[in-house]
Amino acid sequence: MKNVILLCLLVSFSSCQTTYYVVRHAEKATEPRQDPPLTKAGEERAKRLKGLMANKRIKQIYSSDYVRTKETARPTAEALNLTIESYNPGGSQEVFIDQMKASKKNTLIVGHSNTIRYVINGLTETETLKQDLEDSEYSNLFIIKRKRFPKKKRVFERLEF
Repeated sequence: MKNVILLCLLVSFSSCQTTYYVVRHAEKATEPRQDPPLTKAGEERAKRLKGLMANKRIKQIYSSDYVRTKETARPTAEALNLTIESYNPGGSQEVFIDQMKASKKNTLIVGHSNTIRYVINGLTETETLKQDLEDSEYSNLFIIKRKRFPKKKRVFERLEF
């Protein structure tokens, strides 16, 4: 009986954390200028991202509605049999952030050098990222863990992949 109670407590505590993985799209081509696809290097980075996300219990994936962001998310989505949901990085970030905070699902979010700062700062509820990414920065994986129990806590990590 003690083992059952311990198992139930362990399961309920582990479900009190949601993890968000935020990345900028991978390397993009120079043409067409309006909505370029990924380069070969970008395709390789998207495949590395898929490998990193394989055991993270991702349940939802969000991408802006651009070719480069969708192509960055696609290998992970296909591997996990998930649909890529669109969000508008130029729209109300507050609505999207509130939606993410209400979610209890581990999530991959693919954005842009000038938009992911707002997502990260909204999820951490502090000015964690003080400026936009440089145009040449593609290798960052930002991890935000939001714990709800026993007390609210945000953990932020910045890795390279």
